[in-house]
Amino acid sequence: MHMSIFFQITATIFSVVVCSNGTLAADLPVVGPDTNGVIFTLGKEDNSRSGYRGTGWGEVDIHACSIGLDCHSKPFPSHLHAASGRGEWHDTAVEHAQISFSLGKAQDDVTLRLVRAGAETIAVQLDDGEVVLVTKSMMEPRTYEHSEFGAYDLKLGKLEAGQHVLDLSVSDDGEGNGRFGWDAIILRASQN
Repeated sequence: MHMSIFFQITATIFSVVVCSNGTLAADLPVVGPDTNGVIFTLGKEDNSRSGYRGTGWGEVDIHACSIGLDCHSKPFPSHLHAASGRGEWHDTAVEHAQISFSLGKAQDDVTLRLVRAGAETIAVQLDDGEVVLVTKSMMEPRTYEHSEFGAYDLKLGKLEAGQHVLDLSVSDDGEGNGRFGWDAIILRASQN
């Protein structure tokens, strides 16, 4: 009987992995592109923020979720804010959104589509890679404050099979009012 408890504990320990950001996460379900090449979508590209929750984030600095586990079952924040805006945007936004996902096989030519309203600069980091800044002038159409939505397709290149963490935040570069609203976050692979 004691031996079976040991094996259960051992199995539980080995089912935990270390994500690239240093946090522990349960093994993620494997995902891959659908028939349109979409690996995952959060929100809906319709200029409405309809797929997100706008309040209730007062005690949350980092919103972490996992594709295939809880990104679609628990609320996702409608806004991100710069670290310097914590007091002003206390209940309506978080500083970081971290999205974990696990690819079943390597994908060539992967693109992250970011659709949002606001003049702020988005800081994007995949795994332990370089932080890429997406500015308002890169958005199409160019975005401003409030309800003017724009989109940008960030080319990520090839992603290997296995677990990945996408970290999204607002750069503290002084652009805009320090907070922007999401419309959609879409990860897709090319269709060959």
